[in-house]
Amino acid sequence: MIDTAGGRHALKSIKVIPVNSSSADQRLGPNETLPDKKRQRGSAILAALENVLDDVEGDEKKLSIARAAYLLKIQMRLNNEDYNAILKKSTSSLIELIRLFPDRFELQPLEDGTKPWYYVKLVQ
Repeated sequence: MIDTAGGRHALKSIKVIPVNSSSADQRLGPNETLPDKKRQRGSAILAALENVLDDVEGDEKKLSIARAAYLLKIQMRLNNEDYNAILKKSTSSLIELIRLFPDRFELQPLEDGTKPWYYVKLVQ
């Protein structure tokens, strides 16, 4: 469809409203509640991640993502929780879940810069 200014619009995106209507607000848009739902669904993993990182020895107290995932699976199995099922309900990867909590966790690149977001540590 072509508007009065010559712009083209997909017919599916056009909302027909009466001329005298006062309610022409957009009803569909970006889902702003989805990140909150992901945070809530992944909270068990992140609580376990905090415990795992607290137990890390050394000054920096950081773990590679692969090592963190391995330790999380073990710890959660001991608590009768399914790491893979919880992760699947919240996000597609541990890194995506960690990114939802920048106030609690910090993702750091590998020292040589070849792989981004390779280590995770608690925010101080």
